[in-house]
Amino acid sequence: MIRLRRTFDHGWYISEMELEHNHVMADATGEKMHWKCHNNVDPSLRLLIGHMRGNNIPLNQVYGVMCDMHGGAANLPFRKRSLKSTCSSIAHEASQDDINKLMALFGESQATDGDFFYSVDMDSERRVRSIFWSHAKSRADYVCFGDAITFDTTYMSNLYEMPVGMIVGVNNHFQCCLLACVVVREETVESFEWAFNMFLKAMHGKHPQTILTDMCRQMEIAIANVFPGTIHLWCKWHVMKNMKENLGTTYSKTSEFKREFDLLVNEMTTVDEFETGWSDIMTRYNLVGHRYIDQVYECRDKWAKPYIRTCFCAKMSSTQRNECMNHVLKTYVSRSAPLNVFFVQYNKLMSDRCGHEDFEQSHTKQVRKETRSGNPIERHGYHVYTRALFKLFADEVYKAAGYIIRDGMDNGICWVEHFDAERRSKWCRVRYEVKVDFEKGIFECMCGKFEHMGILCCHSLKVMIHFGVTLIPEHYVMKRWTKHARDILPPKLRCYQRDNQHMVSKTFRHSIIYTKACETVRLGDVSMETFAYAMRKLDELNKELAPIAAATAEKPTEGVPDETADPDIYDQSGEASRPFKEPERRPSRGRPTTKRRKAHNERGKKNSHTECEICGSDSHIISDCPAIVTEPVDKGSSDEYEGRVTRSRAHIVQPETLQNIFSEEERDDMACEDTGDPPCNSIADPVSHNSGGARPPIKPREKPRAASRRCKICGETGHYQSTCPKRDGPRTPVSVPICSTCKMPGHYKTTCTTGVSTYKKKN
Repeated sequence: MIRLRRTFDHGWYISEMELEHNHVMADATGEKMHWKCHNNVDPSLRLLIGHMRGNNIPLNQVYGVMCDMHGGAANLPFRKRSLKSTCSSIAHEASQDDINKLMALFGESQATDGDFFYSVDMDSERRVRSIFWSHAKSRADYVCFGDAITFDTTYMSNLYEMPVGMIVGVNNHFQCCLLACVVVREETVESFEWAFNMFLKAMHGKHPQTILTDMCRQMEIAIANVFPGTIHLWCKWHVMKNMKENLGTTYSKTSEFKREFDLLVNEMTTVDEFETGWSDIMTRYNLVGHRYIDQVYECRDKWAKPYIRTCFCAKMSSTQRNECMNHVLKTYVSRSAPLNVFFVQYNKLMSDRCGHEDFEQSHTKQVRKETRSGNPIERHGYHVYTRALFKLFADEVYKAAGYIIRDGMDNGICWVEHFDAERRSKWCRVRYEVKVDFEKGIFECMCGKFEHMGILCCHSLKVMIHFGVTLIPEHYVMKRWTKHARDILPPKLRCYQRDNQHMVSKTFRHSIIYTKACETVRLGDVSMETFAYAMRKLDELNKELAPIAAATAEKPTEGVPDETADPDIYDQSGEASRPFKEPERRPSRGRPTTKRRKAHNERGKKNSHTECEICGSDSHIISDCPAIVTEPVDKGSSDEYEGRVTRSRAHIVQPETLQNIFSEEERDDMACEDTGDPPCNSIADPVSHNSGGARPPIKPREKPRAASRRCKICGETGHYQSTCPKRDGPRTPVSVPICSTCKMPGHYKTTCTTGVSTYKKKN
């Protein structure tokens, strides 16, 4: 053993030396990895581990990358347990002072990009309640594609279990575009109103035409208050999901009802088709009067396709685009990430979406797509629309070949009829009315597809092709679907944040230098000569770089924020100098889940409070009822419990004792329930209800019976859906017992008379 000490001039000297071993020798080579000297992780490797864990890479994969970098697990300078501790330490450091770190990131984003907008809502204790932010790219997209948006709060992957809502739109390439993100503490009307107000302020007061959400009542009220002129629609997916839960096997995957109902909901385009089909299906499947079916039917104007055909939705009928973005975001963010890490990963998701948009923009300009029919109007659509939208437009031109025009045109009206009219369902419309005005270039179809989606339907295209129209009328080319959809942007929003990055980011510079340094390490480790040369050059390089780094340290660049980019910090404490407080942590039981978070209307109802069986109150149970007193048993009744009070009996207190326990109204109710008389107003006469002169003791209430299970088909009690008389499908046959001894039906082996059993056969 040799002990070395450091001198004042940074030298070393031997202070102690033992020539013999004074510790226990290791029996195997693998034991050395568990010594304390292998607990430390190099700072450069720690930074790399932090980057990988920040990108939601699992621990085992991080360990595999470290092993590959060092040529195998045997050469790794630390063990896996140390790596796990390092990852835990990195996560703990990221969660410390989370909100102030998030505010610093907001400040940096606004300094580099003046159009970045954020807002924070706090309570009187400066505890954060809600956070809202929107990037410059998102605000620019909203100017062009903010007519139809979706909003959903079924995502909750953060440290504080706070719902995260993303406002999503559709760009001209038919892709999802992130418009804003909000984190709220509670899903209340006030929280949603604050989020929508901040969204309006960030988007310069422009209201959307249509907004799609789930069936949340709080969200519906907030939208009505903040967006009075906006059309609010329900997500069709949530309606169908709740229908499956309420109808049970009637709406199963293989049922005929599901096939016909999906056809009714997704294919019917007119009101009379929908009404006729709905009435026919509900009558044939005995669902007339069903509670959930009636509720959904009353609100059909919020989700049924024929009723919302005149509302522009950019071909969105559900919040599936939000669900898709939530699913993608889960691949970037861990389940319990702090908000500052969440914001960093959200920026990466924004960059990923921008990359997909750039890819489509490039292919729209460079890749040529051949037309399917060669029609001039189809070629015009190719030069006008983007690649994704032209594919949809070409499908409509192809479908137009399946229709014919009957009886020509009469008073500006053409009737378009389907070729296979007799093969379609009896409630499906096969004739469509198209109003034509050649002077104004109007081709208005009764299906309303252009009003709903922004692309001409096959019925209108059939009329145009029939009368030789070669170009799409100008008012039927929606600007948002064209290749030049962004020409309407104001000058200050035409430059996006990703186009203004004139500097290489700090993280990217670090990666480049780290790669070069690893190559230097590999060459310097070949021999002692290369090692000595590399160390000498590195020392010289460090001495030269130190003064340069101190003199040229980067200062944060200052942007030019607009009038709406200033942060809105709603602070009720009035003390701006105090630091922010983190939201209250409400961790759920067990491991954080990665599944989709259910909305309010999808969650099961909580069990009601159990009533006390003695007094009927729902504030306590029978063991805590104040009407029960305990009385010790006689000490001499048992030798085992002699000399101490060991057990107690529950006694109902007498009427005079009730006057000190319950209020007057409660005493009246209990007295009337015992005698069966109508409610009393006073208990002044304690013997008025008993002719014997003494009032009997209060009897405990009978335990209420459990609610009877009802049939899921007809809703009646007394049977299940398998034996329901209104069921159309096959019924479950009654099981008949068969004896395993004589093979005769009607009895079991234990009651068989032909065997050795002494039991008699049952009649």
